[in-house]
Amino acid sequence: MASPDLLPAPSAGTRRATAWGSCVGVSGTDADQVMLPLLSAPPAWTGLPMTLQLLPGDAVVAQMQMCHPSLAVARSGRGKRCYTTGRRALDLDASPGMFELYGAGFCVDEARWQGQRGEVVALQLPAAQVGALLQGDGAVLALPTRHELFDARVTDLVLQLWDEASQGGPHGRLYAQGLSLALLGWLTSEHGAHAGPPERAQARLSPVQCSRLREHIDEHLADDLSVDELAALAGLSAAHFARAFKRSFERSPHAYVTERRIQVACQLLRAAPRTPLAQLANQLGFASQSHFTQAFRRVTGMTPGRWRVG
Repeated sequence: MASPDLLPAPSAGTRRATAWGSCVGVSGTDADQVMLPLLSAPPAWTGLPMTLQLLPGDAVVAQMQMCHPSLAVARSGRGKRCYTTGRRALDLDASPGMFELYGAGFCVDEARWQGQRGEVVALQLPAAQVGALLQGDGAVLALPTRHELFDARVTDLVLQLWDEASQGGPHGRLYAQGLSLALLGWLTSEHGAHAGPPERAQARLSPVQCSRLREHIDEHLADDLSVDELAALAGLSAAHFARAFKRSFERSPHAYVTERRIQVACQLLRAAPRTPLAQLANQLGFASQSHFTQAFRRVTGMTPGRWRVG
């Protein structure tokens, strides 16, 4: 049973919510009923900021954007989600034990949920709290956005943290901070997060440049895209572009394009399961069916054939 020290859910009129993660701006007719925190960690909580949130059954929310890197673990409920940004739609599942990572600035134009209602433990990773825990002078955690993840270690640590927070922190600050540090260490070593002192102020791509690049890449997935081509689109030199792209997207241009090709391949394999893999490889710009299969396995952990029948 939750401790009375926990903060109650904010009033619906605040129209502030989270979607599987950190502080988010939302709008839309269902925003007052969707993803508002059910409970928040108490003010004296010394671990990472946490909330218990509703995993919606059937709902639609518009204009969501993450303010901080974050992760969220589904404690109960299952169903389908669809995140839409511009002309891009990402279809996702939700099930108990699954977790998601969100880099700062993750945003969608619209989110739809359909399925069984449940609960999500959402944990934020603001730079100030991460730096204090790591005892670094402004240490930060660079977290890549990744969906539909399963890792028993992450799930256990997050649920242990929430259990401690929901009881008002009975085991003291060392316990809460120890669990938080264990989680940060595991994310750093196993899930592509990087902890360390922040870089000096360096140029990043503007939102307009990022949007233009996303659209261009999605429209030319079958093409042999080059750094020079993308750099020209952004109005930058190739060297400057490569550095700015990695800071903005948290991955190299090649890695980003490969991930987008695999994401589209996953959708096509489910939508048109009889499409020959060689045809799909050519359609998405892979050099061969073998190249496609290797990339698909590296990103998803399984072959295209297994994904298609799974």
